[in-house]
Amino acid sequence: MGSLYFDANRGFCLNHDVDLERHHHNPLRRLSRSNNKTIRTNGFDLLPLDEDESGSSNNDTDGYLSPGLGTGRKNSTVSDTSGTSESLGKSKKKSKEDRKEKRRQKKHNSYMKKLNKLSDDIKHKSLLDTFKNEEEEYNPYYTKHQLTTSYSKILQLFNRNNKEDFKLFQFNSIAFYKTDLDYLLPEEWLNDNNISFIYEWLINTFVNPNPFNFEVQLLFPSLVQLLLHSSMEGNLEEMLPMKELMKLKFIFMPFNQLEEDEVNLEKANNGDHWILCLLCRINNKLYIYDSMAFEDETDERQDQLLEQLVDRLQSCKSLFKNNSKIEIVKMTCDQQDNSDDCGVHVIMNTCILIKRLFYGDKINLDLSELKLNALDARLYMMTLIHKLSQEEVEKIED
Repeated sequence: MGSLYFDANRGFCLNHDVDLERHHHNPLRRLSRSNNKTIRTNGFDLLPLDEDESGSSNNDTDGYLSPGLGTGRKNSTVSDTSGTSESLGKSKKKSKEDRKEKRRQKKHNSYMKKLNKLSDDIKHKSLLDTFKNEEEEYNPYYTKHQLTTSYSKILQLFNRNNKEDFKLFQFNSIAFYKTDLDYLLPEEWLNDNNISFIYEWLINTFVNPNPFNFEVQLLFPSLVQLLLHSSMEGNLEEMLPMKELMKLKFIFMPFNQLEEDEVNLEKANNGDHWILCLLCRINNKLYIYDSMAFEDETDERQDQLLEQLVDRLQSCKSLFKNNSKIEIVKMTCDQQDNSDDCGVHVIMNTCILIKRLFYGDKINLDLSELKLNALDARLYMMTLIHKLSQEEVEKIED
């Protein structure tokens, strides 16, 4: 086995001269080294944005603009395939409360196991001091205020009733609605259209400008769900654009983990937990980034779905020849501190990995040294949508 790297003339490659399992700088190690410095990020701030176009600072709710925001916009209307007209409402939360509570309890139990290991009073005090210092460095209440302020400004642009749903803008293939905007508020679960919109933005702004953009693909959640749960009666290769897929070396696949076996593919956002899968066709590995992994426990349902996904992928003989087995690798990544931010973590991890694939000296898929700020990422997305909404209103007025 070797290390992954990017060659300006050949694209993404594998160096067989380096043993990943033994080399000291193994980029795919699951466990972070103790001397690693923690990097705090919302994912977006690591992307190579132009300072002149990216807004002034994190305190400016009209900031966070990026190059190419107004480019690639199509005038033609594309139908929204993710069914985001479903009302938000409290009833939706209640219908998922049992499953959320189960995950929350398992997460709490795992955390308590860690805490109980710290029997030494000095270590315990040091841990509490760390939490205290982190709170002093960042003010979540002010960020929440910025979020709600920006949300209100967007609605004011259209002068519409808060309760009715309407289309804010069209960004390439993604129609973005007021109900999609609601999910960006604190304590809400992102829906599939939120992730699809950011993926379309990443493709348009960072992937497409690269000469080797054909080697990296970001699949929308709806397509991943179709791939994972559709009937296998037909030939899967007939459902997929195989000519394009055969050129790919990295495929981002966010999927919504379902606790039930029966799946309604017509219904949007019908899962229980977002997980990011990154398929590397160079070494036939499926890297899993789960922001709610349970320490010392196995998630049987997740393992079942991952094996199902691998089986579906390997049924495409054109992609995986000689019956080469895809290896599932569960990566260490930052863990969410609530039951709401799994979708935000999928987006943040995707941003970081896109940056490392296209803009790093060497490919490093290990995210264990990063501490992610989901609330700040929500604010980034909200202000990005504010900018696009302003453009839409200006276009209508003209």
